This record gives sequence, C-alpha cells and structure tokens, in this order.
Amino acid sequence: MERSCGILMHISSLPNRFGIGSLGKEAFAYVDFLALAGQRYWQLLPMGPTGYGDSPYQLFSSWAGNPYFIDLDLLMEEGLLSEEEVEPHLCMEQGAVDYGRLHAQRFALLRQAFLRGKERDKAEQASFAQINGDWLEDYALFVALRQQHADRIQGDGKTGSDRRPGHAQQTIRHSQGDEGDVGHNDQANFWVMLNLFPDFQGIFSCQSA
Repeated sequence: MERSCGILMHISSLPNRFGIGSLGKEAFAYVDFLALAGQRYWQLLPMGPTGYGDSPYQLFSSWAGNPYFIDLDLLMEEGLLSEEEVEPHLCMEQGAVDYGRLHAQRFALLRQAFLRGKERDKAEQASFAQINGDWLEDYALFVALRQQHADRIQGDGKTGSDRRPGHAQQTIRHSQGDEGDVGHNDQANFWVMLNLFPDFQGIFSCQSA
C-alpha cells in the first residue's frame, strides 16, 4: 500500500496583505510548496460564511462560501477595484485575523466591486443564480436582512421572514434593492475562484467535516 502524508491548514491562515488568506496567488504558491515538500494532501477547514464567534465550524450556510476568501488582487486585475480603494484595507500584521475589522470594512468593498461589474457580468450572474437557485436566493435574502437589522437575524426560524410565503419573499426581495444581488455576486465570485483552484501538482485538497 502506498503511503502518503499531508497538512491541515485553513485558507484563512495563508499570508495575505489584506488581513486574511484568500483563494488567490498565495494559495497556489502554497500548493507549489506542498508539492516540493513531498506532501500529497491539503486538508482545509469548512469554507462557509462564519457565524458569531467566526468559527469555521459554526456557519450560516452549508452551501455558501465565505466572501472573506475572495481574492481582492484578482478583483483588481479584473478592473472591479482600484489600488486606491483597497489601500485602506491593507494589513501588514501577519498574526491573528481581525474579524471585527473585516466585518466592518470588507463587505462595502465587495459591494463596490459588484456595482462596477453589474452590467458587464449580468449574464454570468443570471446563469449562476439559475444553477444554484435551490439555496442562493434564500441565502442572499438572509444576508441582506441581517445587514438591514444590524446582524440580529440568526436564521433560527423564529422570524416572520423565515416562514414567508412566496409573495412575502418577493416583497422583501424588492425592499432590499441591490443588496440581494450583492449576495449573489459574492457567492459567484467565491465559487469561480474556488473552481480556479483545482487539484494539481499531485496535491489533493479536501475539507474536514
């Protein structure tokens, strides 16, 4: 039987100039390092959107991805953000992740990227929404409502919007304006970047349960 070994390290632990690891060039560089080190597996923690406490084992969704892992450098390469816009988000400290700062700043930046690419990426966004319609619409609505209500909605089924009929969903969706679409866009960006990160160099990535 062939023996192999690997390393457990979450995406958030990768070095990054914006305060948290991402699915960008640092992830690819780490795969290159694993290959040179003779490793076979890279085990990741769950990559969903973290809830209160920011634990990867306490997620708001088992389907959605964590928008913190969207690579800002790639968004700049696509012309969706400028160096001047991301400069205030630079974090030279490579210690623990400051989730409070991320929560306060990152979503406004991702919203700016969405607004800039809204018309250009309309067809791709519609296709992504159709393919993932069984979970995406509800999750985007949940995120928009949480932002509207200062993060007080926990998704525990105790609010009227959690038990909404179809017409109530449309009313709520309309009241959110672009915010629901921002949620769609963040998820599309996450999954596009994750799909750009295939198993290669003989390294297989997997998420722990």
